[in-house]
Amino acid sequence: MLASGEMVEVSREKNSDLFYSAIAGYGLLGVIYSAKISLRSIKSRKINAVTYKEKNIDSLFEKTSSSDKDYEYTVSWIDTFTRGKSFGRE
Repeated sequence: MLASGEMVEVSREKNSDLFYSAIAGYGLLGVIYSAKISLRSIKSRKINAVTYKEKNIDSLFEKTSSSDKDYEYTVSWIDTFTRGKSFGRE
């Protein structure tokens, strides 16, 4: 549901711009009234994690883009309080 109160159905195929914005928007786009999700079976409760520390958001995007081909999932945390060349450092 958008801030205007309008209910919009979204998916990868239908209103895909809103679909991807809702996934990345942390609820700032509007309210997700209903969702259908698919889950995968996992073989273990263990996580094999690799940690990188990047100096800024440009190097973070470069690193995550290149790691997407090597890893099934990529997760990033960034520092949004920094400014200038350090913006987005991990």
